Amino acid sequence: SRDPFWLNANDKPLPDYEAGNDGPNEEAEPPMTNLMGEVIKPKYEPPRIRTLPALWSDVDGARLAEECLGRKAEAYCWRQTTSMVYLEVRVPEGTPARDLRVEMRPSH
Repeated sequence: SRDPFWLNANDKPLPDYEAGNDGPNEEAEPPMTNLMGEVIKPKYEPPRIRTLPALWSDVDGARLAEECLGRKAEAYCWRQTTSMVYLEVRVPEGTPARDLRVEMRPSH
């Protein structure tokens, strides 16, 4: 026969994993194996997903205002000690540091 054997080797077409066809009948991607049939595991573990607490959840705004050592608001939080002033500003999630420009000047 002129037809190579591999043209009719599979009765059903293989799913196109790269196309992102996530239909209900699509089979899962098969595991990657070596020539001996052993599953090849990733060299490194996937990064650990950390869940962060709500912004400024550890700051007691009432105590800061009572002692005149700072203020907690929706968009910012500032606090001070005898030698330092800390200012934290809420920025949109995913904003890279290179997109920020911060200038601090005295007001009087």
